[in-house]
Amino acid sequence: MASHDTLMEQLDQTISTVKALRSKISKIEQDVVNNSLLVLKSERSRSNHQQVYEKLKVMATVMQTQSTIQLLLSNRDYVGALDLIQATEDLLEQELAGVHSFRHLGSELTEMLRVIDTLMTEEFERYCSADLNRPLTEAHPEILEEEKLICIVMGLLRRGNFDFIEIYKKEVISAVKAAVKQVAIEIVVGSDSQGDLGLEEQLKMLKVDEWFRLHTNTSHVLLRLCRRVKKSYDLMIGAANISAGQFSGAKEMEGLILSESNDSFLSTADHERVINKLHDLLVYICKFSQERCAQLLSSRTLICNEEKSKDDNRTNSHWWMERATLTQLKDLAKLVNDMNKSWEALCPGASIHSFKSAFSHQANRFMYKFHVERTTKLHLILDGEPWKRTDVPGSFQKLVDFIADNGRFAVPKDGIEIPTSNGQINAEKSLQIGSETFAVVGTVLMLVKIVAEYCFHAEEIPLCAESLLRYVSDLLVQFNSKCYKLILGGEALSEKTGLKKITSTNLALLLRALHLVLWLIPHVRVHFQGLIGESFKDHLEDVTVHIKNHAHGIMSKLTDIMKSLITAELRNWDAKPPVPSKSFQNICKHLKKLHEAVVNILPLEQIQELYKEINTSFKDIFSEKLQKMNIVNDGGVTHGLVSTELLFYLEDLRRVEALPKESLELSAMNDIWTSKSAV
Repeated sequence: MASHDTLMEQLDQTISTVKALRSKISKIEQDVVNNSLLVLKSERSRSNHQQVYEKLKVMATVMQTQSTIQLLLSNRDYVGALDLIQATEDLLEQELAGVHSFRHLGSELTEMLRVIDTLMTEEFERYCSADLNRPLTEAHPEILEEEKLICIVMGLLRRGNFDFIEIYKKEVISAVKAAVKQVAIEIVVGSDSQGDLGLEEQLKMLKVDEWFRLHTNTSHVLLRLCRRVKKSYDLMIGAANISAGQFSGAKEMEGLILSESNDSFLSTADHERVINKLHDLLVYICKFSQERCAQLLSSRTLICNEEKSKDDNRTNSHWWMERATLTQLKDLAKLVNDMNKSWEALCPGASIHSFKSAFSHQANRFMYKFHVERTTKLHLILDGEPWKRTDVPGSFQKLVDFIADNGRFAVPKDGIEIPTSNGQINAEKSLQIGSETFAVVGTVLMLVKIVAEYCFHAEEIPLCAESLLRYVSDLLVQFNSKCYKLILGGEALSEKTGLKKITSTNLALLLRALHLVLWLIPHVRVHFQGLIGESFKDHLEDVTVHIKNHAHGIMSKLTDIMKSLITAELRNWDAKPPVPSKSFQNICKHLKKLHEAVVNILPLEQIQELYKEINTSFKDIFSEKLQKMNIVNDGGVTHGLVSTELLFYLEDLRRVEALPKESLELSAMNDIWTSKSAV
């Protein structure tokens, strides 16, 4: 029993302890656990409500997508609209996946993208047409609605639609054709052409000055159009750079781009592709514009070469050569040069030379005609040349002085000679070049003037320099050849010239004319070298060789004339009194007569060179005569007679100063006593 009581007592204690523990646990649960669990439950509930709220906000935003897109499109914020569509599609795929009310929104957004693509393309076409077809009156064109162009281009780039470059290209081509046609119509309206004819037919009836005005207006209008295109090109390049995240080259555009995303969306490869296509576009447009100008210049038509039929022979590609004057050609050359520089400034590094090439072709044809006319004129003058010494007008002396002093050529105008007080034209007996005097014939003066014209035209129209160099070389060749036939060939003997025979004076005048041409050639060479540059080909070297050979032939001819006279006189000579013999007297007369013929024409050095050759021939002939007569240098009577004859011969040469002093001593004649082979 005692154990039972103890057990009961312990049980009561245990029950009391458990009750106390449960009371404490209940208190803890009520005071601590339940409140904490309530906090956790409330937090979870709040989080769930927040998520639902955010989801509803997203849904509300998505619900407003279409109206927002319309608002953005109305403000031309195409990039913003496209970004919104892309963001909405991402939300539908990620956060709103499975939402039943949005099951058709994805397809609607896809359709809206197609609509925006069409809208941007049509808007771009309208913009290009409006911008390019504005009047081309301003020298420094301004872009129509720059912000609009940037927004459209960036929107197209955002969609990866690069076909807008081809669209712009077609619009520019149409604008170029329209601009050329409009200028042509304005020129035709102001001309005297018949109004019942078509535009093409009326163009062919325009005068050359009207065509020049047409070229001037067309070139300036197309240049303005190209500058307008360049302005748009710069904006498109800037838009592409911004789209690729390259802002450094487009700072001036940052203020225009208001609502586009700052995130780059154009890949490096696409950016490079767009830049290359835009550059190719600019180069093509400049080339096309130049080709239209070249087409007008070459064919006098608005029809492109590719648009003509194969049997279309309505145009003449050499019409400028047939109708234009030299002044008009020079004016056109200046226009072409200025326009070409302007186009090169628009497209640095691009090879755009069609207008220049077309003009070069026309100018070369004109210069060919000029060359034919001058060659014909020279031949006519040569055919009537009497080969007599003529006075030198002051204008020719001034021209030669200008060439000698400056190395440049100035063509004196007709009639620039100023009459003196007695009404006579100022003229000199000879042409003076430095310390050298030239006795000239009229033809060589005209040749110098004509050559100066070639050089002067080459300076004014450098594109023709190479052709003119060939032509002036040909002119000199023909002059040299014709003179050879006339004098050495004897063709100058005619009633037209009044020549009965070719005299030593005629030969000396021709020789001096050739010397003047040889003096002129180096100046011509330097002149053309400065114009042509590294591509210079010296066509004048062969000309110089031919003229020198001709001059040598004239000297030989003069020597041969005297040689034949000396031979004839010495044929009957005999070593017997009286001394001087008739033969030696006649030889000296011939030498004196020759000297009288050339002394006022050839310089002293040339005369001494001529007489040196004649003296050598005399010694050869006389030596041969002495050998046949067995006369030797033995100091005998016969030898004394020969020495006396030679002293008379040398004394006569001394009077005319035909030989240097050392050649006039009797000792200089000792070689006549040696064999001819030894000489």
